[in-house]
Amino acid sequence: LGRSWCFIAYGEIGSGKTSTMEEVSSLATDAIFKATKARKGKLLTSFFVSAAEVKGEHMRDLLTTDALAWSKTGSTAASLSRCQISSQKEFQRQMAVLAGKRNSSRKSHFVHTVVLLEVVGEDIVSGTSSHSTIAFVDLGAVENANARSSMSESELFDMGACNKGIAAISDVISSLKSASSFIPYRNSRLSLLLQGVLTPKTNVFIILNVWPLQSHTSEIGSTLTFGCKFKPSA
Repeated sequence: LGRSWCFIAYGEIGSGKTSTMEEVSSLATDAIFKATKARKGKLLTSFFVSAAEVKGEHMRDLLTTDALAWSKTGSTAASLSRCQISSQKEFQRQMAVLAGKRNSSRKSHFVHTVVLLEVVGEDIVSGTSSHSTIAFVDLGAVENANARSSMSESELFDMGACNKGIAAISDVISSLKSASSFIPYRNSRLSLLLQGVLTPKTNVFIILNVWPLQSHTSEIGSTLTFGCKFKPSA
């Protein structure tokens, strides 16, 4: 506890981002629950889940009763509803509920999905408390260049807004990597939502998803170029 982690999946439509993030979140949370269980009797822990989708400058809280409503209010993780859980099974159950809400309403590939697991711990002996947040970010899809000519005006607009969010996240991580005094969180709704998660103390993992086909060579190159921006400094 005391540090945060952020897992970000990036890639074009159909490359497996969502299924990859589901597997990553399952493995990561399983490890977290096992680690805290090993310290049972020494550490009191509480777990909270929150989730949201971001489309352009609109966001919706997936844990509210009105989860289908998009809003321009509520910009940070602190504004999201939270659901307390106590086990890996409860986390998986909550993820299944969220997946149902996403599948029943999703009409666009250009939507970013953020799931947050907040872990609050208190040392029984010393009384000191610690806090960690684990973020699982499924970025909106990067469209195949050949498909853009057949997209509607609305789809092109959504794609542009999606790319703005991805660029903003890239700028934030690059600024953190270079220890810049200014971090451009306000460049998009997505980066603002992750402001409390993406900090100098956060471990960031970029997961690149590609189609291993010759016809997708251009997109593979673009995806790898994106990932190379975040490789550790020498």
